[in-house]
Amino acid sequence: QEEIVDGWRQQMQIEDLLHEEKWETHSLAVFNNQSLGRVLVIEDRIQLTSNDEFTYHEMFAHVPIINFGDVKKVLIIGGGDGATLREVLKHKNVQATLVDIDPKVIEFSKKFLPTLHDGSFDHERSTIVIDDGTKFVKQTEEKFEVIIVDSTDPEEDGPSNVLYKSEFYADCKKC
Repeated sequence: QEEIVDGWRQQMQIEDLLHEEKWETHSLAVFNNQSLGRVLVIEDRIQLTSNDEFTYHEMFAHVPIINFGDVKKVLIIGGGDGATLREVLKHKNVQATLVDIDPKVIEFSKKFLPTLHDGSFDHERSTIVIDDGTKFVKQTEEKFEVIIVDSTDPEEDGPSNVLYKSEFYADCKKC
């Protein structure tokens, strides 16, 4: 059960808890739900469900790429489940760089959510960087036509909170 905002909660039945782990930067869990398939939970918040994630990831990737036009390079900040990367790589001329802060999220997804990434982590047009996305955009000299931020919701003291600050977006504009 998760409280989205005051007065609104969602609840899902856990049919089968496949894996759960906690460490200093994250907590991850994945379970099966009869209606929604595999459910990814990060920091006790539901991130996606395998049976409907395509509705989010397709729009997240294809709309900015098609809108921009001739896209050669896409940067994905977050997205350690690999689904946004999977969708970006459907554009045949695009090189994609995914920057995630924690390698455990990617390894977790490779093991428990293979249909989400569908091999995209090992694709010849993808580059995986383990780094803080805010540091990456501040320090990189690379240029990208499209930047997609696929992060967890901003919690007051959570790791993704900095991805919702104007300084981060100014650094994104630079690259």
